[in-house]
Amino acid sequence: MAMPKLIDGDSTSPYGTYAPTLTQKLLLQFAHVMQGSPATLKLALSVKKPLLAVTDAPLDAQAFGCKIRFYPHDNFSERRALTVPDHWDADERKFLTDALPQGGTFVDIGANAGMYAVVMAKAVGPTGTVIAFEPQPRVYERLCFNRDANEFDHMRLMHMGVSDIEGELTLHQPPNNRGEAFMSRTFEGGEEINVPVRPLLSVLETEKVPHIDALKIDIEGHEDRAMMPFLTDAPDTLLPRAIVTENSRADWALDWVGAAMARGYSIAMEDRRNLALSRPPTR
Repeated sequence: MAMPKLIDGDSTSPYGTYAPTLTQKLLLQFAHVMQGSPATLKLALSVKKPLLAVTDAPLDAQAFGCKIRFYPHDNFSERRALTVPDHWDADERKFLTDALPQGGTFVDIGANAGMYAVVMAKAVGPTGTVIAFEPQPRVYERLCFNRDANEFDHMRLMHMGVSDIEGELTLHQPPNNRGEAFMSRTFEGGEEINVPVRPLLSVLETEKVPHIDALKIDIEGHEDRAMMPFLTDAPDTLLPRAIVTENSRADWALDWVGAAMARGYSIAMEDRRNLALSRPPTR
């Protein structure tokens, strides 16, 4: 199978411009019906290949009760969220939403096109706050579009990465997946761009964020450098009740999960892809 091609986004046409065709609707309906059972999930996932064959543009579709402009050709996360939305990170999303009250605060580090961020923005409501970080320029445009399509004015979008320094780092973009970019790995045929980075605690102080209810971080092995300074220096009142992270233990040089457990966290769930940490509320 040919590698997906990175395509430029359309962040100006109104939502609905790329409504699914009848064929695309039928394929997605089939996948959505089949995703409900472990026995038929493989059938649901099999839709991805024929869907790409009849799709050469973005798709505007509802998922998680939100409006999303999906780019299934060049973003693996968007492709899976489009075809099997109820299955895509379902336990992780529930874990986070259970920790988010109306009017709460959610932080998304490595927001991608915003599939987590828009769901949590809906969960906290207009009196809440979502702070979403995304350094990759094309993906940041998609994140902005999805925020605006849902009129989630309470989402604060940060066009930067999170690390243990204030300055710039090189982001390495694989040649076939915009939803996966690394600060610690290079790729043949990939792109390299310098992006601004800041420590999380510094941004929260600038934004005057007094507390966090839930946090998700997925930055391809750089989680330890982003989270260790925060766990070392943040006051108890700022520590979120729930954290979901990509499980990149093999890439972490710093034991930030151990540091989290020293601050009162425990492992709520873990598999080869993701890890969830919980902490009793302090207020």
